Amino acid sequence: MEKSENTQVVATRSHWVIGGVVLSAAMLPLCIVAAIFFREAGDRIMFGAAFVLFFAAMIYYLYLACTLPKIMIAYKKGKFYFHPTKKQTVILPPEEVGEVRRNHHTGADWRIYARPSGKLIVDLKGKPTVFRFVANLEYSEKRIEKIRQERREELLRAELAEKEKTKE
Repeated sequence: MEKSENTQVVATRSHWVIGGVVLSAAMLPLCIVAAIFFREAGDRIMFGAAFVLFFAAMIYYLYLACTLPKIMIAYKKGKFYFHPTKKQTVILPPEEVGEVRRNHHTGADWRIYARPSGKLIVDLKGKPTVFRFVANLEYSEKRIEKIRQERREELLRAELAEKEKTKE
């Protein structure tokens, strides 16, 4: 979706996806160097396992960087454009969007260290759709709710105006 003057970007991809690729790629050579310098077999196995884990993490984050769109949710011309993946787009008016929830990436007792990114769960046509690695969850959730509320009020005003016309 092209970005224009009338498009409001509601949710974008978090920078943690690209950071995950860079961090895990940076850790791979460190694991190799550590495995070379440590002579004991147990240490080599441990660093070999670490290498495999960092390589798997790099592949996972690289996959996410390739499949998750930069703009996940946009609002344009009275409709939401939901992009769960780069190849999929769901276009809905605000009144057809269901409940919106968020789930931060955090530990149970470490809420003060929670990142502003995480999962945004939106009910689209009765089916919950998960948007992973959304950059600013609180803003995205509040913005969707605000747009939905404005649309409800607009529809109610139009309905009242129509009833008033038929009354006269």
